[in-house]
Amino acid sequence: MPIDKSKIDWSLYLVTDPDMIPEGSDIYTHVREAIKGGCTVIQLREKTTDTGLFVEKAKKLLEITREYNVPLLINDRVDVALASGADGIHVGQDDMDLKDVRRLLGPDAIIGISVGSIKEAKVGIAGRADYFGLGPIWDTNTKKLTKPLVGTMGARTILSYIEQNAGYEIPCVAIGGIKDYNIQRLIFQSRTPTGSKSISGIAIVSAIMASTTPYDAAKSLLKSVKTPAPFIPAPPSPSLLHPGEALITKITETVTKIGKNGPLVHHMTNNVAKNLQANVSLAIGASPIMSENALEAADLAEINGALLLNIGTAHPESPIAMLEALRLANSAGTPVLLDPVGAGATRFRKDTVAGFLASGYCDIVKGNEAEIRALLGLSAQARGVDSLHSSSSTSRAELASTLARREQNTIVVSGAVDVVSDGERSFCVSNGDAMLGFITGSGCTLGTVIAACAAVEKDKCVAAVAGCVVYGIAAERAVKRDDVKGPGTFQTALVDEIWKIRGECQEGDFSWVKGAKISSA
Repeated sequence: MPIDKSKIDWSLYLVTDPDMIPEGSDIYTHVREAIKGGCTVIQLREKTTDTGLFVEKAKKLLEITREYNVPLLINDRVDVALASGADGIHVGQDDMDLKDVRRLLGPDAIIGISVGSIKEAKVGIAGRADYFGLGPIWDTNTKKLTKPLVGTMGARTILSYIEQNAGYEIPCVAIGGIKDYNIQRLIFQSRTPTGSKSISGIAIVSAIMASTTPYDAAKSLLKSVKTPAPFIPAPPSPSLLHPGEALITKITETVTKIGKNGPLVHHMTNNVAKNLQANVSLAIGASPIMSENALEAADLAEINGALLLNIGTAHPESPIAMLEALRLANSAGTPVLLDPVGAGATRFRKDTVAGFLASGYCDIVKGNEAEIRALLGLSAQARGVDSLHSSSSTSRAELASTLARREQNTIVVSGAVDVVSDGERSFCVSNGDAMLGFITGSGCTLGTVIAACAAVEKDKCVAAVAGCVVYGIAAERAVKRDDVKGPGTFQTALVDEIWKIRGECQEGDFSWVKGAKISSA
């Protein structure tokens, strides 16, 4: 009896590779254990096996998959699918035409096709494919790539096209560079703007085929597929969609919570700003730890707080430790702020930041206009780590909104007017003083304040606005002090004023926030 296509669970799709199987095991034992661990679809791929042996393997595997009511699909070979009685086939864009495949295998066969672009999705839709293998999402060592990487944004674009144009439901299984640590982010970031379509499952090769414990590997991967990411932001409260009393109240509540809870802010930051960042952390009520040691990241991620990644003085080993900390923070649900200092200045910095965004989820990305433009692949004018752009708030809000929609997070474009956007809401915060530009690490330290706010406030867009407001008002208060004679005394006064604002909040005095200058962008 043919498998009911409408009831197929595409969650964990295993693509076999006989060359990866560890010594002491065989494909039949490996696949059985993988199915028992949670694999829901099996594709038999044999690129160099003779036809007779290929058919024999397929028949033996079919006995196993039928035992568990799991579909067995054959890679490319229609003749093998026919001879073995397999449940279907997966073909590439350059293989046999889908209509011919359907004619040969019949209406009950499961037929899938590889898709990496809208053009290829059109081919699949025209041929009435039963499912799409969507990718390659990220780079992989399993096979030599001949197509451009799709990424999460490309996956979302293709899924949106399918949603709007297919005319029938097409499950989409993502493949390429998928690991335990990036599954949840892939599912979250690939969902369409309507939220009604995302990937239906993941296709895995090496993570299971090369494992000495395929049962455990499959079980762990399936758990990642089935468990919602802990960092998924909740929809914002309607009262916080625009500037107003509700937002002002949230800002004072956030600062008060920092002082009350003393959240840990784990800084993996640059040497130039460390001292100021640590002092400001303490002043606002947070507990700073300045550690680039990846061996400490797991323990620190389990403590309620936030992770701040700043590449200002990054050396070649820094990204390795930062990336490990990012992945651990994502797993623990610890909010992450990324400060891509000088992202467009050098190839190393650009590649480092791209690697972070490809391998983990950053709740907030804070940068100047040149850095944000670099992340969007736009031309960026900078002198070292300083931006030379002076665009309008409206233009900067569009940059922030575009990147926020791509990453599905919150973006802060710092400057004379700070712009904060989560892709749906965009705010301008006009607090601050030009004197900030004369102290080293002032932009990095804004990241510290925002990270402290994000540690206690679930709405990361609100947390970012709160951080900008507190920091800006503290700067305005500091520069007016009689004891401030220049940048040196201003820096000390800035720390003092942040500390005073914290104290006023603890005493229930929120008059300081009357100076907040927040508008819709």
